[in-house]
Amino acid sequence: MSLFSAHRLRHEIDRISGVRDALEFAARREMDTIMFYGGLIRALEEPEDRRRVEHVLEEERGHFRRVNELLGQLETPSSS
Repeated sequence: MSLFSAHRLRHEIDRISGVRDALEFAARREMDTIMFYGGLIRALEEPEDRRRVEHVLEEERGHFRRVNELLGQLETPSSS
């Protein structure tokens, strides 16, 4: 099965019924992307290519952290 299978994504999207589901879906997609770029880096031979993909990978890790922060905020309501 493809990492980014349209059928799989459609199935998961159809099951989203709220903010938590959407954020959990986003976290899974970010993790898939992190795994993809991590594997790509290991396959690249040119240092400059590896550096460029590492930059993208760091951005994806930041997205993953941010999505998890948002999930954490759902679990711990702020005291306003």
